[in-house]
Amino acid sequence: ASLQAALRERAYELGSRLRDRLGLVGVGQSMAAARVVYGVIGIDFEGDAQGRITIRRCYFSRYYVPEVCWLVSALDEGILAGLVGAGRLTFQERITEGAESCRACFAVAEASP
Repeated sequence: ASLQAALRERAYELGSRLRDRLGLVGVGQSMAAARVVYGVIGIDFEGDAQGRITIRRCYFSRYYVPEVCWLVSALDEGILAGLVGAGRLTFQERITEGAESCRACFAVAEASP
């Protein structure tokens, strides 16, 4: 498996454990939990029940080149998929590519990874 797939898989396991422990139900609760998780590591994460995500500040954006950010975003997708149950993360804008904020969408899926 690729490094990106392995990162996503491990992060999915973590997110899934958090979902179970916190008793999360639905995208809205999962996004609220993600805000707390990401806040701990210096990421200003906002996500809504429709899966729209905005990141206004990211500690790591000072250190990551766009290619590293793309690779590491597999962790983000995995954590969110685990928190929600399944889904895919798609970025429209990234701070590491010169945007003022990261903008992404998390689309809920029926099946796990």
